[in-house]
Amino acid sequence: MKTRILALLMVVGLLLAACAPAAAPTATSRPTTPPPTAAPPTAVPPTAAPPSLGTEANPIVLSMVPSGDTEEILQGGEEITQLLAEKTGLVFDVNVATSYAAVIEAMCAEKAHMATLATFSYLLAHEKCGVDVGLVSVRYGSPYYKGQIIAGADTGIESLEDIAGKTMCWVDATSTSGYIVPRVSLMAAGVDPETDLAQQVEAGSHNNVVLSVYRGDCDAGATFVDARGNVAAEFPDVNEKVIVVEESAEIPNDGLQFIAGFPADLRAKIVDAFVDLMGTEEGKAAMSKAYQWSEVIKKDDSFYDGFRATLNAAGVDIAELENPPPIPKVELGTAEEPIVLSMVPSGDTEEILQGGEEITQLLAEKTGLVFDVNVATSYAAVIEAMGAKKAHMATLATFSYLLAHEKYGVDVALVSVRYGSPYYKGQIIVGVDTGIQTLEDLKGKTMCWVDATSTSGYIVPRVMVLAAGVDPDTDLAQQVEAGSHDNVVLSVYRGDCDAGATFVDARGNVADEFPDVNDKVAVVAESAEIPNDGLQFVADFPADLRRQIVSAFVELMQTEEGKAAMSKAYQWSEVIEKDDSFYDGFRATLNAAGIDIAELGQ
Repeated sequence: MKTRILALLMVVGLLLAACAPAAAPTATSRPTTPPPTAAPPTAVPPTAAPPSLGTEANPIVLSMVPSGDTEEILQGGEEITQLLAEKTGLVFDVNVATSYAAVIEAMCAEKAHMATLATFSYLLAHEKCGVDVGLVSVRYGSPYYKGQIIAGADTGIESLEDIAGKTMCWVDATSTSGYIVPRVSLMAAGVDPETDLAQQVEAGSHNNVVLSVYRGDCDAGATFVDARGNVAAEFPDVNEKVIVVEESAEIPNDGLQFIAGFPADLRAKIVDAFVDLMGTEEGKAAMSKAYQWSEVIKKDDSFYDGFRATLNAAGVDIAELENPPPIPKVELGTAEEPIVLSMVPSGDTEEILQGGEEITQLLAEKTGLVFDVNVATSYAAVIEAMGAKKAHMATLATFSYLLAHEKYGVDVALVSVRYGSPYYKGQIIVGVDTGIQTLEDLKGKTMCWVDATSTSGYIVPRVMVLAAGVDPDTDLAQQVEAGSHDNVVLSVYRGDCDAGATFVDARGNVADEFPDVNDKVAVVAESAEIPNDGLQFVADFPADLRRQIVSAFVELMQTEEGKAAMSKAYQWSEVIEKDDSFYDGFRATLNAAGIDIAELGQ
């Protein structure tokens, strides 16, 4: 030991000697040249830290699955995140994804931080990139639910075996109750979806599956129990027309999940706040609107172990189901998947439908494509049909188009021409015996509108009335939604409404039947010019088919048959090709008037 210490002292001594200053040079010695001074290293600026999660610069993103009505899910999501923001001080951003798979991909890429995944989607996301559950939802007093296979009451389907040879609607290839579990059930019943079904259709949501079976587009479908209730308010006979063939075993509910590595302190704060909010009327209302959640309970991943065991017993490998058998796509424009044209009910529904049937028949003859046409119940219904891809083409008026473009990426291709112009005006009409001579005189009167998304039948005239100092919500005796321009004119003509809003001059639509309409109904005011309605396509409509249809439509509008069809429907005399920039001037007018298109969509 002493030897090692002595050796160490010797080494230290040598080092100190080496570091000692040299002796001063004598007169005969050569001075030692000092070494060059090293330049100081360039300072490297520190890398800026990323903005803290949960701030305006880096909001916490909640991605919600599109299991029902997208608009209601988004509204509920916006409401719950606003409540969470108020309770936690954090900043959130919310979206409804286009599919279940899109939510998983967003979480694995850390483009979303939280989600509302259903069971199978959660198991897949957990296995794929460590997504972890924080809360499980409760519906009807239980954290479990069941899937169901439904069928049209008139299809003759009474058992799963009867589905062979039929058309089957699924939700999405990663939906637990809308595809994974019922697919296993069919296989167990001896029906192979890949070989034994006439057709498989991806409907996109549980609501869409129910409606597809209700309308006869599909013979059978798969949803959660009981998705029929989601559409019962609008379709009260749904339980009579759509029956339940079989229910599945219990499936754990959906819930709230977090990405791997989400900060533990933020997670705890959000989970606690969410639980607290679900004990309030506001929180329950928000999540009931989105997904019919009544409460939430804290759970960890082990909650799903029983369901994992069930899948394993059935020979289902979660990892293999990451790429489930795709739901076969049917070629658009065929008898199996016709191109759907949805027409707005701006006038006489029967004439619009006749004109639509005539023009689509001409288009079919010219292009070889198969079309289906309908007249929707409202302007808003056309927008939502396009958002759900239940309609591929439409004849939206200006504001409805702008809203559909902003909301779902709907894109214009053709603009109609009437009386030589691609523009028109709105008008406010009154009964001649009402004493109304100015817009100010509308106070205390009954006002007829077309539809809350009609440009000349609501949006523009409402702005005109407001500009005249008359607030429709407080200064009118009553507001009535008549449903079409013709109905507005007739309501004023008959005295059911004192005043109304239409395009110029909708009175001509009913003049044959009511020749004294111009004597009994007067025009009080006209609007500035508004771009005409036209022909629009859903986002991602195949470019080759679009080009084919647009070219054919333009050519047909130069023929007597084509003009007659569209004159009957909407008084179109010709069409011109335009893109979305055609509406920029009208957008600027709306902006100058302080009108937000997205807000007016509500």
